[in-house]
This record gives sequence, C-alpha cells and structure tokens, in this order.
Amino acid sequence: MCSVKSKELIPKGIGFLPGTSKSYLLKCHKIETDPKIRDKLMAYALRKDGMSIRNIGKTLNRPYTTINGWLLRAVQLGILGRYEVMQEGRPCRLNPKQLAQLYADIKAGPNECGFESKVWTCRIIVIHVKKKFGVQYTERGMYNLLDRLNFSCKKPRQKHPKSASRQAINKFKRESNALVKKCSNKGYKIFAEDESYNILGCTVKSSWYPKGKQVETTVSLSQKRICSFGTLSEFGFAHKFYDKANSETFYDYLAHLHKKTRKICDVS
Repeated sequence: MCSVKSKELIPKGIGFLPGTSKSYLLKCHKIETDPKIRDKLMAYALRKDGMSIRNIGKTLNRPYTTINGWLLRAVQLGILGRYEVMQEGRPCRLNPKQLAQLYADIKAGPNECGFESKVWTCRIIVIHVKKKFGVQYTERGMYNLLDRLNFSCKKPRQKHPKSASRQAINKFKRESNALVKKCSNKGYKIFAEDESYNILGCTVKSSWYPKGKQVETTVSLSQKRICSFGTLSEFGFAHKFYDKANSETFYDYLAHLHKKTRKICDVS
C-alpha cells in the first residue's frame, strides 16, 4: 500500500498532468504497441476523468500498488514516465581481456584446458574460471555469463566415425545431379530406390492404465520378416515385397520395374 504522502502527491482531474490533455493521452494509447505502456496511458486518461486509484486498478485488472506507482511516476516525470528506465546491473567480475580469454578457452574445449571431460559443463567452467582468473562464480551466475557471451547449452548430434565428410557429400551431390540431368536428357525415367525390413510381429504401444498397477502383455517372439523394395519418382511410387533382400531379389525387382516403365535409371 502507498503512504498517505504518496496519495496526496497524485491529484485528480485537470490537476493530474496539467500540461497534457486527455485526448492526447488517448491518441498515444491508440498508436502504442506495448501492452504495458498502453495500460499506463489508459490509467493516466482515467485519472484525468477523476477516477480513484482503486477503480482504475479494477478497470485495468491491475493491483492497487501498481496503479499508484504508475501515477506517482507520471506526476514526478510527466508523460515520459510511462517508459521504464533500465537499471544498470552489477558489473561483470571479469574484465574484457579475461572475457576474451574465457571465450577462446571454451571454444578450444575442456581437454585443451587440462580437464579430462570432453564437454563443458557450468560446474567445470566455474572451476576453470576460479583456477585461471581467481574469480568465484555460482553455476547459475556462470550460466548467465555464458548466455551473454553468446553460448548456449546444446546436445551434440551423433556422428559415425566413418561417415562421409562435408566435402565428400557435396561432391556426391554434384556428381549425382549431373548424372540425373544427363540421363533425363537421354529419355530415361529417374527413380530413387530404397529397401526396408519389417518384422512380422505385434507392436507394443503406450496406453492408459490405473496407477500403481504393473501391466504386462504377451508379444510374439517371431523373428520372421519380409523385405520391400520401393522406388519414387515424378511418375509415382512402385514397390514389391520379398522374403529376403539380396542381389537376386533386387535384380528381380529391377526387372519388374523395367516392365512397367521401360527406360529407367536408378539413383540409389
């Protein structure tokens, strides 16, 4: 609640913001995009009509103390009081040179800084900063500092050690696109082909059961499966099922596809 002195400092009607008309306040309210500032301008306009602070709060669905603070700030600073003044926070414990060094250390990785871990965590970085710069941070404080340094916590995408490099992938794309264009100009029909295996058994899915009760279901232990070859192109989708996938069934599928489309080019 505001003090009696604060109440006395907030006049009503024409005494409130005497140099500003209600029509001007409503005009500013109409063009304002920030919802909070719009509410402040409407509070000013309602106070111009002589409405009490408590009724303004009910109209705008705002607490009494909030409306009182808005109006008191308007009396002290004028209509410009509707804008918030950003307060300066606590200065960073690391100087610019230390921040630049920390940025470089994080990019280099924990192994380069003498840690056995392969990934950085807030706790490890806190230890590193304490050891190197003699500055103590909490994990939460370090999280905020890393955010200001434009770092974010991400889970690395898994990559097979024998996977192709980016240069090899780009080379394959260029060569395959050239091959597709060349074959297409010669009248071939271009198909993208792939195969898949499907086990002939039931699939267990989640469902709703009573709490505190363990639920079991009988499943088939059969390992029998079928293979399907499929191709996709601008002419549509084609497929065929087999008991197993090998060179014999693959050639059979190509013969099946050739009977339907004749001149084909497979880009696997």
